[in-house]
Amino acid sequence: MTPAAAKNFLARKNPSEYINYRGNIGTESGQTSVFRALDYTQVFEQQFEAEEVFKDRIVILGYLGRSLGQRSFDDKFYTPLNENYINKRTPEMFGVVIHANIVSMILNREYIEELNGWIDFSISVFITLLSVMLFSYFFQKLGYWYDAVTIIFQVLFFLGILLISLYAFVWYRLRVEINLAILAVAFAGIFVEIYYGLIVKIFNFKKRTS
Repeated sequence: MTPAAAKNFLARKNPSEYINYRGNIGTESGQTSVFRALDYTQVFEQQFEAEEVFKDRIVILGYLGRSLGQRSFDDKFYTPLNENYINKRTPEMFGVVIHANIVSMILNREYIEELNGWIDFSISVFITLLSVMLFSYFFQKLGYWYDAVTIIFQVLFFLGILLISLYAFVWYRLRVEINLAILAVAFAGIFVEIYYGLIVKIFNFKKRTS
């Protein structure tokens, strides 16, 4: 690791970092390799060109199964590169390959950036206020069509928030926290109905009887 890359990493002064994964090694048929891996038999039998493999390279020693190509689940972990991201069945990356991804991220200075917490919170508050104002307008103007229109706009909001966050991550390696914004949009329509359907009616009832 070059001193400049190490200094750049330390200068970030982050207590933790998200790993920007480049890829895996092809230990099974059909898999592509991002990192060069040697089996121990290849090392002992010198089945490689030392200068081609090791010159100006960082070498990481670690467990990759009993032998390359033999399936093993020891020291193997789930990562965002898993093909079954939602319904993960088996871990796909050895611990030593995760370390290789970390070293590659530091060398290439391709870090995943994060917004300050107050910026994420401000965005969520803005989306909350916008959705409440919009749904409140729909409730007063649309009447019978309120539920249908609200659901359509909620879906559009979800897709818009998701696409913006994906765009920021793919093009700028910027991680935007969207969970609070999604919850706000999901419950805004319900809160508007509770406000106009219950709270306003109770307030008007007490006002008439006082």
